[in-house]
Amino acid sequence: MVIREVALHIIHMIESLGLTVIGEGVETEEEAQFLRSYGVQFVQGWLYARAQPMAELLRNHA
Repeated sequence: MVIREVALHIIHMIESLGLTVIGEGVETEEEAQFLRSYGVQFVQGWLYARAQPMAELLRNHA
């Protein structure tokens, strides 16, 4: 799949620069597993938490 190939090139490019890879916009467990399988340790997206107003975020995590 083309998207996976592009993602792998981006992962390798970021790693070659000595930077930390952060997967953004992860919506499915399949996407999360794909990123984990290539060493991506940090991810964010709707799989983990839906977008919410700042006041609600602070209220829920205070």
